[in-house]
Amino acid sequence: MSRRPTRRPPRSITINGGTGAPGGHGENQGGTGGFGQGPTVNINMQQNRAAARSEEQKVLDAIPRADAGYRCVDELKSKFLPGTRQELFAELQQWLNGPGPRSVYFLSGGAGLGKSSIAHQLCTRLDSSTHGPRLGASFFFVRGSGDLESAWLFFSSLAHQLALSQPSLRSHIIGAAREYLKGGSRQQMKHTFEGLFRRPFKETVVTLPRPVVLVIDGFDECKDRELIPDLLELLLELPTILPGIRLFLTSRPEPYIQSVLTSASMLPSISHRSLNDTVVEWEGDVRLYLEQTVPRIGLYGDFIRNNPYQLERLIKRAAGVFNFARVAVKFLDTYRDHPDPWEPFKLLLSPGGTGLSALDALYLQILSSAFPPQEWTIPLWAAALRSFLVLIALSRKPLSPDAMALFKLETPITKADIIWMTDRLRSVLLINSSGCIVPLHATFAEFLLDPQRCVHALYHVDRAVGNALWASACMGTFTVPIISDYLRAGAGADNSPIGMYMLYSHINLDHHLSEAQFNISLKGDLIHFVETQMPIYMRVRPGFSETLRSIASIGRLVRWFSGAQDGTEIILEIAKSATYHNLIWTGYRNRQCPDVSAVLTAKYARNILSYGTDLTVSDADVARFRAAHDALMAQTRAAGPEVEGLWNPKPPELIPVTRNRQYRARLGAVAGPLYEY
Repeated sequence: MSRRPTRRPPRSITINGGTGAPGGHGENQGGTGGFGQGPTVNINMQQNRAAARSEEQKVLDAIPRADAGYRCVDELKSKFLPGTRQELFAELQQWLNGPGPRSVYFLSGGAGLGKSSIAHQLCTRLDSSTHGPRLGASFFFVRGSGDLESAWLFFSSLAHQLALSQPSLRSHIIGAAREYLKGGSRQQMKHTFEGLFRRPFKETVVTLPRPVVLVIDGFDECKDRELIPDLLELLLELPTILPGIRLFLTSRPEPYIQSVLTSASMLPSISHRSLNDTVVEWEGDVRLYLEQTVPRIGLYGDFIRNNPYQLERLIKRAAGVFNFARVAVKFLDTYRDHPDPWEPFKLLLSPGGTGLSALDALYLQILSSAFPPQEWTIPLWAAALRSFLVLIALSRKPLSPDAMALFKLETPITKADIIWMTDRLRSVLLINSSGCIVPLHATFAEFLLDPQRCVHALYHVDRAVGNALWASACMGTFTVPIISDYLRAGAGADNSPIGMYMLYSHINLDHHLSEAQFNISLKGDLIHFVETQMPIYMRVRPGFSETLRSIASIGRLVRWFSGAQDGTEIILEIAKSATYHNLIWTGYRNRQCPDVSAVLTAKYARNILSYGTDLTVSDADVARFRAAHDALMAQTRAAGPEVEGLWNPKPPELIPVTRNRQYRARLGAVAGPLYEY
C-alpha cells in the first residue's frame, strides 16, 4: 500500500490589488484603477484557518477520555524521595536512549514496592526534558475510581493526550477522530484502537523528531480483567505502527498480565525488571527514606539519636518494602504527641501472628491500637466498626463522610462516627483533596478481605456478606423522598452527599448483588425492591438493557440460595416488572396495558430462557405492576406540587451524560411525565 506524505502546514497567501487603468488622453480624466482584492482574500483565508482550528478543537474535545494522566493522579502515587532508585533510573535512561529493538519496558513487582511512584517520577522527568525522549501520554489505573479502573477509555485517552503533546501526530489523530466518532463515543476497545491508531497510522508515514514515551501504570488495578490480555496485545502494536513510540508499563505480577508481557514471542522487544528481585539489593532506598523521615517527626528526633538501634530494627523489619516504611512513618506520626516515644516504637516492632508478613502484622497492630478488641465487646459498637470497615473495604468509588453516612449497612453510623474512625486509622486512611476517604494503599483493603491475613474476626470483612449489606443499602436509595432530595438539589447535585449517594447506588447496585451472599435478609430486601421500588429504579435507569443483562447473574445466585423454583419466581418478577415500567417511562401513552410478553420474548428472552421459564405476563402480573406505579404517583401528589413538579418536568429536561460517564439520573432525562392510563 502506498503511503501518503505527512501533510504540510498551510501557507499564508496575500493577493495584491490590480493595477489601475491608463490615464485618459490630454485633459481627460485618467482611467479607473483595477479593483484591489488582496486584503479581502487574505482576511478570508485567515478566517477559514481560524474556523478550521475551531473545528479541529471541537473534534479533539469530543474524543471520550479519562483524567488519567500523571498530573491528575492521587498525590499518594506521586511520592518519590530524591536519591532513591538511582540504579533503576540509570537503567531506564539506557533503555530510552539506546538504539536496540526493545521498545517496551515492563516493571513488575508486588504490592507496596513503589511501582506507581517510579512511573510518576519517570513522567515528571520526561515531561521536563529539553532533549532526548519526551512524554507522549500517561494512564494511571486506579482501583475503585470509575473511569480510572476501566479499559473503556484507555485508547481514546492516549489518543487525546498524544494529539495535545505531539504536533506531528495532531492532524492525523483529529482526522481519524472525525471518522471514528461517526460510530458513536462508546465503542468497543478494539474499534477504538482500529479507528484512532491502526487505520490512520498504517496509511501514513509519520516521523517523530525524537522518541515518544507512553507510561502506563497499574494494569492489575483495571477492573476489566478479562479485557487486559487483548488490551496489551493491541498496545504492543503501537511501536510497530508508529516507529519511535516507547512503552513503559507497570503491574503486579499477575498471571493474566505476565502471560502476555513475558511470552516467548515478546522477549526480543521487551525489557523486564522485577522489583521483587531487587528488595534486598535496593534495601538502601528504604533505609534512606526512614533515616530522613523518622527523626524529623518531633517526638522521635532525640529518641533516635539516643537509641539508634531502634531505627535499625525498624529498617530491618521493613525489609526493602516501601509501603511498609510509609505506613510505619504514618503510624509514628499518629502518636507524635505520645509522652513516651518508646511505646509507639514497641507497637510498631511487635511481631504479630505466626506466619503473617511484616506488613500484615503492622496492619493488624494498627487496627488493634485504634480499636482494642477488649473495648469493642458491646454488640452495637462492634456492628458499627464492622459497617465502617465494610464501607472502606468494598466501596467501588471513594465517598465523602457525609455520603458514607447515608448508606445503612449492618447498623447506621453517623458522619461524626465515620470521621472519628478515620482519624483513628489515619496511618492507613486519609481524606483526599476531593473530601473522600481512601486507603493509603490498596493493600489495606486487600488485607481486610483476606481471612488468612486479617486473622482477627473483629476486623475481617467477609466479601460476600459485605456485598450483601452494600446491595441492601443501595436498594434503599430508590425512594420518593431520597430521589426528590436529589432532584431538589439542582445543579451541582452530583458532587453533593445526596448526589454521591444516589449515583453510587444507581451505578453499583448490580455489582454488589452479583457478589453478594443471598441470605434471608437480602432476599427479603430484593423482593420488596421489585414489588414497590421498581417504578422508581426504572425511572432513573438510563438504559433498560443494562438492567436485563444483570438478571441472569442475579438469578443464578438466588437459585443457589433458595432452590430453583423460588429463584425462578424472583428472576421472572424482576424481568417482567422491569419491562413493564420501562415501557411506561419510555413514552407508552395508549390506555391499553403494555404488551410486556411481546417485549420480553422479542428482545430479552436470551437472558432468562436458560431457566426454562414461561414468559407469559398474566393480567394479575400487570395489575400488580400498575398498582406499584399508581402508588408512586400517589406518593408524588401527596408530597405536594413541588415534588410532583420535580418528578414530572414539562417539557422533559434533557441532560447529557457527564464526561466521566457517571450517568446523570435526572428523571426528566429518561422519559415523559407521570401519566395515567
